[in-house]
Amino acid sequence: MRIVAVVNEKGGVGKTTTVMALAALAAETDQVLVVDLDPQGSAMDWGSAAEAAGKELAFQIVTARNPQDLGQMRELDFDLIIVDTPGNLQNADLLRQIAEYCDHVILPTEPTAMAVRPLVRTWQDVVDPTGTPYSVLLTRTDPRVPRDVEDTRELLSGLSLTVLEPHVRSYKVHERASIDGTVVTGYEKNRMSEKAAGDYRDVLTALREQWESEDTSVKGGVA
Repeated sequence: MRIVAVVNEKGGVGKTTTVMALAALAAETDQVLVVDLDPQGSAMDWGSAAEAAGKELAFQIVTARNPQDLGQMRELDFDLIIVDTPGNLQNADLLRQIAEYCDHVILPTEPTAMAVRPLVRTWQDVVDPTGTPYSVLLTRTDPRVPRDVEDTRELLSGLSLTVLEPHVRSYKVHERASIDGTVVTGYEKNRMSEKAAGDYRDVLTALREQWESEDTSVKGGVA
């Protein structure tokens, strides 16, 4: 069992899209549960849209009232639990509690100067105090301006933050997916959609490698 939260104090960085994409891809091999801890209920709304459209998701979605519920969920029969969280500058204490119950935190951010500041603040206020392993994921990147990704990666690495090598490019199919309840495994088969889904496949592969390394460190008594 592994519990992973997708966290950023800033909204609009693709948290729920990342949650749903990783859940759908991981569900191809694992038993996956999505926990919606965001008061806005974005993940639940996505699931409701899928149900209304007659699209069966390969994973379950539930709501939770508080971070302590995550501790009880460790007894459930799932391989992976992915937690969607609120994006609000006033929620640092709540997000810190969530991180304490998790095995890994994913910090999504757009590759812009305006987005990096709240990302760093989230790491400082939420993740670093808990010692929970984490990774920064660059999202909504512009394929036409690859330099933005390189510059942001260099900036974050210079701050000693761990940044995933794969990043998620901005595609219309991601933006439309929540409206009709589609997940990456159900995208239409065309060149752009396959690229969009492929980005998240690469992200999941990189995460699994990182998780395996973290597990090895714990078993070896390093962590």
